[in-house]
Amino acid sequence: MLGKLIRYDSKVQIRFLCGVYIVAVLLSGLSGIFLGLKRHFPNVMIFGAMSGLSWAICFLSVLAVFLGTMIYVVLYFRQNLLRDEGYLMHTLPVTNLQLYGSKLLTGTIFMYLSILVGYFCFGLGNLRFRYPVLDFLKECGVDGGVFWLAVLTFLTACPLMLCQFFFSLVLGYTWKMNSAVSVNRDLLSVLSYIIIYMVQQAIALVGLFAYFFINFGSPFASDFIKYITELADNEAAVQAGMVGYVNGLLWVSLVSSVLFGAILFILSVYRLNRHLNLE
Repeated sequence: MLGKLIRYDSKVQIRFLCGVYIVAVLLSGLSGIFLGLKRHFPNVMIFGAMSGLSWAICFLSVLAVFLGTMIYVVLYFRQNLLRDEGYLMHTLPVTNLQLYGSKLLTGTIFMYLSILVGYFCFGLGNLRFRYPVLDFLKECGVDGGVFWLAVLTFLTACPLMLCQFFFSLVLGYTWKMNSAVSVNRDLLSVLSYIIIYMVQQAIALVGLFAYFFINFGSPFASDFIKYITELADNEAAVQAGMVGYVNGLLWVSLVSSVLFGAILFILSVYRLNRHLNLE
């Protein structure tokens, strides 16, 4: 039944998102055409002007692909589980864990797909699909391991971001209020997201300072300035230290993202099981 649920969620969402992706590709293709004309006819001013305008539209379309996907996935979760469609979905022979997991899985896949489509659109609009980012980072002293760890951390951020939005909606729609008081559940969800985001940032800031103290010691220590001065005089040590520091930060960010996302996932399913009331 879970497989059927995933296929259903995928079909519903792809119907809308395909239209967004097609429009973005067409706009990016238009940008690529004008850029090609500008390169072949550099003296024709109209091609230069149209190339600049179409590139701006291409950039906005790439941004719209990612943001549009994220907004639609979140609104689909809200409509399908917490609003009118929720009456039907919660009568299916599936658990809330499966309902939530299906939305999170399909939403994450479409977020990743939007990144690929955005990259393709950006390359099409600029007539260039290969960007030697890894080679550039190696020249700066950053090895491939740090790069791929950064990529993995970024990919982990997508489901974490969805978990934040989903839990905010679940919290807003399951919060018990006096029945005599009219409450805007969407406003409660927005307030919940703000609080969750602030808590996450506070925890991340504490982790950042803790990691700094572990690696460099307390800035209030008497020999801290001397240690930093000696380190700054050694260029090789500074470069190695920064690479190691960034690598450690990425690991801290990755682990904290997984743990925080898992906590939000568990709390969301718990509240759906215990506190959801669509009446």
